[in-house]
Amino acid sequence: MSTPFVQSPSIGVFDSGFGGLTVLRALLNLLPQANSVSLATRPVFPTASKSRRTIARYAAESARFLVEEQGAEYLVIACNTASALALDAIQEAVPVPVLA
Repeated sequence: MSTPFVQSPSIGVFDSGFGGLTVLRALLNLLPQANSVSLATRPVFPTASKSRRTIARYAAESARFLVEEQGAEYLVIACNTASALALDAIQEAVPVPVLA
């Protein structure tokens, strides 16, 4: 009996530090067939000294990179700051589902 071919989703995860790796590990445990792409945005953070507009710009750029350059079909925003301050900008920047 043959198994039908199931396409593996490509999931992009980004965070301003290493916490996103924990999220990525949990995702891969739930979806072991998934292809994953991860991006840590640490060089542009910490965010305490940055404006909301700057955070939104960095987050949208990161999202576009994961989708356009790395082929992510879904995005998981593992960064609390980006989720709280830039979710709308991220969703407007990319044509894929965004989970925060």
